Formats: sequence, structure tokens, C-alpha cells
Amino acid sequence: MAGYQRKTALSPKAVLEMADQVIPQLVGLTRSKGDSHGASFSGEEGTLTVSVHRHGPVSYTHLRA
Repeated sequence: MAGYQRKTALSPKAVLEMADQVIPQLVGLTRSKGDSHGASFSGEEGTLTVSVHRHGPVSYTHLRA
């Protein structure tokens, strides 16, 4: 199992919108569920869960996949 973590200046909403575009296109997984703090994508290759959490009103968003 691989893990990925990143801090970004993007909002959680922007991160999830980008995930909705990129993950199906590049990995071939489709979104199976989600809310304002994360999303799950699944398909033949398995399941990918993306979680986002904002730290402060103008600081950064923590992304974990």
C-alpha cells in the first residue's frame, strides 16, 4: 500500500475538484462517495481514498491519499 501526503495552498474544495478531474482520467477509477472532507474512488485497480483538512482560515490544506 502506498501513501501520499501533501500540504497545499489550495482550498479543500479545489483539491477535491481537481481529484474529480484527474483521478478518473489518469488512473481510471470512478468516484464512489464523498463529502466536503474527502472522496473515495474505486475500480478494477482497487480503491483510492482522498481526505482533505484545512488548517486555519488562510494557511494550508493537508491532503492525504
